[in-house]
Amino acid sequence: MQFSLGGLLLLTSVVAAAVATLLAWPRWGAIIGPALLMVTLVLTLVSFFFRRRRFGLVVFGVSSSMFVATCLLYLSFGPAAWAHARFLSPKIALPASSWTKSNEFCADAFNHIYQPIATNAIFTPEPIRSFAMSYVAWWMPNGTEFCDWGDGIGWHRNPVTYTVIHY
Repeated sequence: MQFSLGGLLLLTSVVAAAVATLLAWPRWGAIIGPALLMVTLVLTLVSFFFRRRRFGLVVFGVSSSMFVATCLLYLSFGPAAWAHARFLSPKIALPASSWTKSNEFCADAFNHIYQPIATNAIFTPEPIRSFAMSYVAWWMPNGTEFCDWGDGIGWHRNPVTYTVIHY
């Protein structure tokens, strides 16, 4: 197996960009996510016409993969909200011994990943916003009421109301 300096530099820069994005996600994810969607979509469309060349094929593969991965991240908000509402929301109603460290970690991970996505869902233009709210509401488990407050979203499951984000 042979390595090139250019390939190593490219791999290092991709890993550094991925780590920087993960670290900046909780604070800047509401800007990073839509920007990533737009940039990867444009790169995918432009590189589609240059995919017969080696560099164009690499750019097309990377950009289309990043576009699909970002779309899947946004689409995963529904199933993650379902899992959170189903398994993690009744935090206050449970005895202290049943709320374990792993549940607390899962709730923190949910907030870390999905609060920027919820921010994007709240502040998008109305057709996209209504679709996003309908999508998340569709995922709510039985006995859970999805709440759209206009400037925030969450759900109510007796006896707890959980707010994903509220401005």
